[in-house]
Amino acid sequence: MPGGVGTTETPRSGVQIFRDSKFGMAHIYGQTRADVMFGAGYATAEERLFAMDALRRRDLELSLRLPKMDDPVDRLNRNMHFEVAKLADEPRALEWGMHMNLAARALERVGDNAVDIGEQVAFLVSGEFREFTDASHPGGVASDAT
Repeated sequence: MPGGVGTTETPRSGVQIFRDSKFGMAHIYGQTRADVMFGAGYATAEERLFAMDALRRRDLELSLRLPKMDDPVDRLNRNMHFEVAKLADEPRALEWGMHMNLAARALERVGDNAVDIGEQVAFLVSGEFREFTDASHPGGVASDAT
């Protein structure tokens, strides 16, 4: 698990990524919106490297962890437009927010690609194709309330 389960890492000042011990899920905190976006990008890159390691090792167990790792990035993408709407009265901030909305979508796609790599690993190892649950499927991502 990138960063280790139940750990907190600080990839740069103002950014913390906590991976809870119950699910190994990343919780991304930042002092600014830009810090949160950096943290999301960092966590997504770790997820992609994790997927590549699962492929290299042909490790089914590792690949099965990827959908949960993708959940925080999916939530970021889903909720970013609410954050951008808060900037409606500030034209310069709104433009920045729109760019961040596009960045969140791009990061979400990278995360989904990591899950796809996990699916391919599962196929290589088991010979059985199964599509993992992710944000593109109903019920795929737990809400922030759970």
